[in-house]
Amino acid sequence: EFTNGAFTNVSYTGGMPPVNGNEDEFTASLGGNDYAIANIGVAVADAGSGETISINAFDNSNNKIVLTIDASLTPGTYQITGNMLEDVVGARYLTTSPESMYMATTGSVVINSKTEDRIAGTYSFSATNGTEVVNFTGTYDVDYSF
Repeated sequence: EFTNGAFTNVSYTGGMPPVNGNEDEFTASLGGNDYAIANIGVAVADAGSGETISINAFDNSNNKIVLTIDASLTPGTYQITGNMLEDVVGARYLTTSPESMYMATTGSVVINSKTEDRIAGTYSFSATNGTEVVNFTGTYDVDYSF
């Protein structure tokens, strides 16, 4: 981010920003503190009982927050109970050092808007790795059409 100065003959090698402004966005707060997201990956997979949208938000150390959402859902609020066989939404947090998986046991995923190619909303969840508990809140707005 430049805030001051004059520049001439500076080459740029990056890509152009999206023309329509539909860049993927994901925010996170861990225990009330901002959690920096460096990269976002979205996938749609057939989970056997229907398609699932998987939103993966990575930090600079490759730790990631994962939200899973049943692709057939419409705008509304959906609860996370920790029952992976019955919940239509889920969340987890995976760390690389030390390697650990925190599975969400309570929380919710809110879908504020959903079109044929974008989904946006908010989330909050508590997750545990068996000994520690982490609490995340945030927002998402991603393209899931491929």
